[in-house]
Amino acid sequence: MKIKSIISVTLLFCLAFALCACTNTENTGETTTAPAATTTVADTEATTTAPAKTKAEIETTASAAEFTEDDALELVKNTYDFSDEYFFVPNGTVEIDGTSYYAINLRKSLENNTTYISSYFVTLDGSNIYEGFIAGDVAEISDSKPTIDVTEDNAVKVIEAAYDFEENCFLTYRGVEEIDGVSYFAVDLRKSLETNTTYLSTYFVTETGTIVEGYYEGNTPVLAE
Repeated sequence: MKIKSIISVTLLFCLAFALCACTNTENTGETTTAPAATTTVADTEATTTAPAKTKAEIETTASAAEFTEDDALELVKNTYDFSDEYFFVPNGTVEIDGTSYYAINLRKSLENNTTYISSYFVTLDGSNIYEGFIAGDVAEISDSKPTIDVTEDNAVKVIEAAYDFEENCFLTYRGVEEIDGVSYFAVDLRKSLETNTTYLSTYFVTETGTIVEGYYEGNTPVLAE
């Protein structure tokens, strides 16, 4: 009788253990959560933002945007030193070999007007200054005045680029003159009056762009000394 009781107790214990095991298995299955979502390379690439600009890049962009023609004029004034009869005049922008520049003209005061000496070309961001010239419609970076082909069609433009006249003064092409064996294109400077015009002087231009001031005595051309 004792042995049977022991066997019965043992069987009950095993049954209870089995039931507990099943319960734990079922609970575990119910409480298991889905694995965390993984981040793919594509997702990473899609959310990657462009690198921020460096401080130097921002300052360079801002400087280029803020550098004006007036700044270019002041830069040239502070870079070059000339006597009082010379002065600088801004002349807009020009393009040379695909690059744009601020053109700053150097002019010289004469007795009755001014004359063009040369032009300084400043990059639009102010980083560089180049010496050069504007002759007619030609702008060139050069240490010496460029040689241009002057014709009857552009002789007036060459004079206009070289001199600064009053608003009531104007130029007219006169013709070709030979003086001391040299041929010149003669361009008269005239001034508008209230009812007519008056002759002031003549500019004689060679085919290579050299300009000599002069006048006419009757029908005789004279070069000024």
